[in-house]
Amino acid sequence: MKLIAGLGNGCAYKNTRHNLGQDILAVLSKEDDFRDEIERIAGEKVIFIPPECFYNQSGGYIGRAVRFYKADPERDLLVVCDDFYLDFGELRLRLNGSDGGNNGLKSIIQHLGTDKFARLRLGIDNGTKQNRDAEEFVLSKLSTDELKQIPYLAQEVETKIKEWLVLVKDNQ
Repeated sequence: MKLIAGLGNGCAYKNTRHNLGQDILAVLSKEDDFRDEIERIAGEKVIFIPPECFYNQSGGYIGRAVRFYKADPERDLLVVCDDFYLDFGELRLRLNGSDGGNNGLKSIIQHLGTDKFARLRLGIDNGTKQNRDAEEFVLSKLSTDELKQIPYLAQEVETKIKEWLVLVKDNQ
């Protein structure tokens, strides 16, 4: 069983920078062809888990899901989250690592007791963050131009999810 979690703050924060992971996964998870293809690549069931809590408290929710499904975080979990330090539209896939200042990842690491799980970081910096408070920036709405890029980003995220599935399958 593979678990893919998209971090965000829920529907009230749709189309904000901090909801990018959750919003993109919501789009992808509704596409039957995508679901069928990634389950074929994985060779097992893939479950999308949108944490039903605030971003910085995601660890409790994801930790409960990992335990419920008896998943191994190192092989079975991918977290899709925004990254304040990457340019908008830049993606970075890592199989493990530190929280990098991301409070959602910090919460997950605390609740799982390990940093050995994959994360796909989605860049949200559009060049205006330096003049703003970090919390204000991540909770700000995406611009019209950024919203137009969501379909392209969703395709890129889809490609990275497939890449992750192949990587973990090859390392088993």
